[in-house]
Amino acid sequence: MAAAYIIDLIAARNIIEDLKKNKCYLPIDHWHNNLCSRGIISIYWVHPPLMEQGSHNGMTYGTMSTKMNTSWRRIRWEAQKLYKYYIRRIFNDKRIIN
Repeated sequence: MAAAYIIDLIAARNIIEDLKKNKCYLPIDHWHNNLCSRGIISIYWVHPPLMEQGSHNGMTYGTMSTKMNTSWRRIRWEAQKLYKYYIRRIFNDKRIIN
């Protein structure tokens, strides 16, 4: 989730209470999913996203990434977004009536 999330006071309290009872043993993204599946928090995805992970979109170089920050990487990221936002949806949208 690229550390780009907003929580309210109730979610923060629920997370703290759960941490008091259960040790966090998962990577953070998996832990958030686990909290959601157990009903501790709810996750709502914003579309289109408000933020992007810089190591994915070519704007910054991630310390763990093996991919260099290049213009080509930025172009590929924009092409992926174009495909995911506009083209793939046409074929995956279950609401489309034939």
